Amino acid sequence: MSFVAKHATDRIIMSNDIKINKDWFMSAFKDRGTSLRRTAKHLEIDPSAMSRTLSGQRKLQMNEAQALARFLNIPVADVLANAGMDINQVPENSSIPLSKQIDGTGLITDHKKAGPLPYHIIAKAKTNLASDKAVIAAEVDTSKGPLEFWDGATFLFRDAIEVEGQLAETLCAVTFSDGTQSIAHISSTRPSGEANLILPNGKKTKDTIKTATPILAIIP
Repeated sequence: MSFVAKHATDRIIMSNDIKINKDWFMSAFKDRGTSLRRTAKHLEIDPSAMSRTLSGQRKLQMNEAQALARFLNIPVADVLANAGMDINQVPENSSIPLSKQIDGTGLITDHKKAGPLPYHIIAKAKTNLASDKAVIAAEVDTSKGPLEFWDGATFLFRDAIEVEGQLAETLCAVTFSDGTQSIAHISSTRPSGEANLILPNGKKTKDTIKTATPILAIIP
C-alpha cells in the first residue's frame, strides 16, 4: 500500500455553435430514471434553458455541471466533455491556484508554471471541499520515489501560517524547522510545536514544525 493510500484514503472536479452530445445526456437521464424536465427542476433552472443547453444554444455553467454530475452519479469530467467544454480550460473565476509542485520524496516547492486549475480539477475539487477559501493546489511531478504512483495527481490544502488545530494521525503539508515544506503524516504534536512524523519514504522523524495543514483532497 502506498504512503498516500495508507494515510489519506478518505481524501481520495462562448460560441453559438456548442458541440454538445445530446444523445449522451438523454441516455444518462434514462439510466437515472429521470427526464429533461425533472433534471432541470433538480438543478433549479428553467426546462427551456436545459433544452437550449442540450440543443447547443446555451452553454452549461460550471455549477450546473457539478450539480448534474452529482445528480446523475457520473464523473463531472464526462459531463463537461459531452457538454462541449474543454476540460483543460481554466474557469474565468478560478479561486484555487495551482501554485505548488510535489516531487517523488514529498518535497513541496513553487510550481514552475503556476496558474489557475483547469475545469475538470476545479469541478472535482469543489465537490470535495466545504469551502475553497485560502485553498491552494500542488501537482505531483515525479517519475520515481515514494510518490511515483501519484504522478500527475493534485493535492489540495490551505495556505497555512501556523500549525492548525489537532492534527494527530493526519496527512499534512508541513513546514519543517529548516523552512522546507513537505507532505508528511503527523503521528502526534505537542503545544511546543514538536511533532512526530512519518515521511513518504516511511522514515519516522521528530521536528519542531513551523506550520502544518491537513491535506483536504487528492485528485488523481
